[in-house]
Amino acid sequence: MLPILIFVLIVAGLYMGGQWLLAHPGQMDINWFGYDITVHIVVVAAALLGLVVIVSLLAILVWKVLTWPKRRRTRKQYRTLENGLKYLTTGVTALAMGDEEAAQAALKKASLALPNEPLPQLLTAQLLQRQGKHEDARAQFKALMSHPSTAPLATRRLIEQHVTAREWLEATKLAEEARKDAPKDRWLVLTLLDLYARDGNSAAMLALTEGWGWQSPLTKEERHRYAALGHYVAATNERQTRKREQSLRHAVGYAPDFTPAIIDFASTILAEGQTRRARKWLRAAWEQSPNLLLIQPILSTIAEESPRSQVRLLKPFLKGNLGVPHHLLAAHQAFEVGEFERAKEQVEAALAVEETKAACTLMAQIEKKLRGSDAENGWLARAVDAPASETWVCDHCGAQHTTWAAHCTSCNHFDSLRYARPEARITSVELATPPAA
Repeated sequence: MLPILIFVLIVAGLYMGGQWLLAHPGQMDINWFGYDITVHIVVVAAALLGLVVIVSLLAILVWKVLTWPKRRRTRKQYRTLENGLKYLTTGVTALAMGDEEAAQAALKKASLALPNEPLPQLLTAQLLQRQGKHEDARAQFKALMSHPSTAPLATRRLIEQHVTAREWLEATKLAEEARKDAPKDRWLVLTLLDLYARDGNSAAMLALTEGWGWQSPLTKEERHRYAALGHYVAATNERQTRKREQSLRHAVGYAPDFTPAIIDFASTILAEGQTRRARKWLRAAWEQSPNLLLIQPILSTIAEESPRSQVRLLKPFLKGNLGVPHHLLAAHQAFEVGEFERAKEQVEAALAVEETKAACTLMAQIEKKLRGSDAENGWLARAVDAPASETWVCDHCGAQHTTWAAHCTSCNHFDSLRYARPEARITSVELATPPAA
């Protein structure tokens, strides 16, 4: 639109100028080499206009000749870029459709067409990793680290490869180097906590969790959780009783619901004769999350008392809405002091709330004391079919563990064990899978 408007304005200007010259006729006398030349002013104007046009055309021609090599290179680069983008699009499409052979061929052509662009290399590295060619993929990722735009992703992929290959030292060094450039990268902080926990480096774990405040990419709850893990790791590696107790005290202070730490802390101070203190900490943990793991530690704090005193000391643990753990706590106490009828009443109360293997198994032991082996066998058979009791279950893969660990022994995931009913865990696959007809 604009070029047409300019052209119209130029033509209109020439037309109006010509009309003005025709309306004001005149002559121009020129004396050149003894010749007298008289020229009409319109002819002079036309000659000047023609001269301007000729000079402009010559200038354009000279410019075209002088810039031809550069324009030729530009056109060639444009065609190369166009072909590279075409191959890149073909490769991405093939990769999305699962045609790895076609994707590899297209990405190879794209890399040749775009040798200085990191995107073909990045997609090629991803393809090689999918194909299991980890060494080739690692070489591609290392090359991509020289590009600022792809360096963060390439670094992450290399760290993941080292972790998969259980090359913990290499992964730790690479993650520490990357964190110098991105200190608030959440993924790097979590990865380093994972790696430090594997190495038992509690000091490094605490350096990432304690004293950060607003500078940390983790939430307050996450910092406290991982600080508790750091202190618990320190306690497990500590041989001096006093330092071990201090580490466990910090662990339960940061995460009062961290059952392994509270149990170890209570056992440690109980061994030192601090019975009331141990019972106080166990009661706080019980009130927050009553579970079967706390029953034996609680009973250990009242083992030296008389049966009547034991009942009195357990009253604070049996307040509010009583669930299965509360009834089983009372049942275990009654069983240990030989009050089998009272133990049976408590187990029956627990079974009325929910039937579990733990309740059925305890009832079998009680019935054996009261009525013999035949009664015991009936409850043992019932325990086989009863829903499983709580255990340590991996949130990531669903594997079950008898004891807590920082890493799942099945999928190697960090801090994924939760004390829960195995059948209560529903995976995303189960949610996405429609029920059978």
